[in-house]
Amino acid sequence: MPWRLGKVGVMGLCVGLLACRGSERASPGVSLAREVGEPSALAVSTRTGVHGMVVFGDQGLYLYHLPMWHGLHAWQIVIEASLDEDGRRLYDSERAAGSPLVTFEPEPFALASLKPGFKLEGKLYHGHFEQGGTPLPSADSAAKVSFTVQRLIMVKALRPSDPAPFSASYRVFGREGEWFGVHVASRAPDFDQILRLESRSPALGAARGSAGVPVTASLPNDASHRPVVGTAWTGLLEDGTEVPFTVQREEYFSTTDLGGQ
Repeated sequence: MPWRLGKVGVMGLCVGLLACRGSERASPGVSLAREVGEPSALAVSTRTGVHGMVVFGDQGLYLYHLPMWHGLHAWQIVIEASLDEDGRRLYDSERAAGSPLVTFEPEPFALASLKPGFKLEGKLYHGHFEQGGTPLPSADSAAKVSFTVQRLIMVKALRPSDPAPFSASYRVFGREGEWFGVHVASRAPDFDQILRLESRSPALGAARGSAGVPVTASLPNDASHRPVVGTAWTGLLEDGTEVPFTVQREEYFSTTDLGGQ
């Protein structure tokens, strides 16, 4: 039976929006609405750090900044980016081989630098770069690659003590035939999840080539109830429109960084 949405708390939950190591909090003067909705909120994050990311997508290419609850890593961010020719060849080869996870370890930079045209240089990994992953093309010879930021799709400052949500929320983005949903973290403990979704709803037209759309699901906001491959569920847009989804692939799931404070 498909999971259905409830409308309870939609306005509070749907205001939408990759591992990093470093320590800085968002300025108290930045409002929640601005943190969630505007890339300019990142202007407060000026310390440099290694901001590891999940790489996913085929038609489009996306980076998910792996967040933590505190410091300069306390941001959920999704970036649409282009990859240089050598890097794209490495990435496409991994995807074609069925690799379950590709991550990116960039050279240190400040999140405030994330604007269209900004270049991120570093190494691609088969698997998680901090959890036993191996650099591409091999463990012995890692090639440096370069991503160029095209736009920021999702930007959300994390606060571990924010009110607990009634149900799970996702930001959906992409294009026809290749939709993705990123779980929006709300309160510790929580979880990271990136889903590849199938949907033929015309209501997703606003998510094409834009910052995506917030979608609420009638699922408890905990890892054990998350939608998995093959799950059919119905999402609710902010205007009340119901959109059916089927999960095609779980691009990433983890409770390691967001599972506690």
